[in-house]
Amino acid sequence: MVMMRRALSHDEIAVRVHLPTVNVTSALGYTYAIEGTNELLGSFLNQSPYRIVGGKTGSTDEAGYCLATRVAQGDVELDIVVLGARQPDGRFEDVKDIVSWAFDVYRWN
Repeated sequence: MVMMRRALSHDEIAVRVHLPTVNVTSALGYTYAIEGTNELLGSFLNQSPYRIVGGKTGSTDEAGYCLATRVAQGDVELDIVVLGARQPDGRFEDVKDIVSWAFDVYRWN
C-alpha cells in the first residue's frame, strides 16, 4: 500500500490510473493508445456512489493474478490488495466482494 500511496501522490500517475485507455506519445512523435487491464473501471465500483481512484494489476507464476486498488465512497477511501487469484477475473471479483462488504458493514465518521 505504501507504493500505491506514493504513486497516487504524483499527478502524472494519479490522473491516468483510473482511465480505461491512455494515449502515450513516443520521443519520435508516434501516439499509441494503451488499453488498461483493470476491469473494475467498467464495473459498478466506478459508478456513483463509488469511484475507482487508481489501481495496478499484475501477475507472476509464483504470485498468481494480483490487484492493488483504491476505491472511494464519498470521503472514505479503501486500499485493497488481492494476491494469488487463480484466474484473471478472480482478482476483480474478490475486490468487488470486499468493497461491497466493507461499505455495508462499516460506518466511518
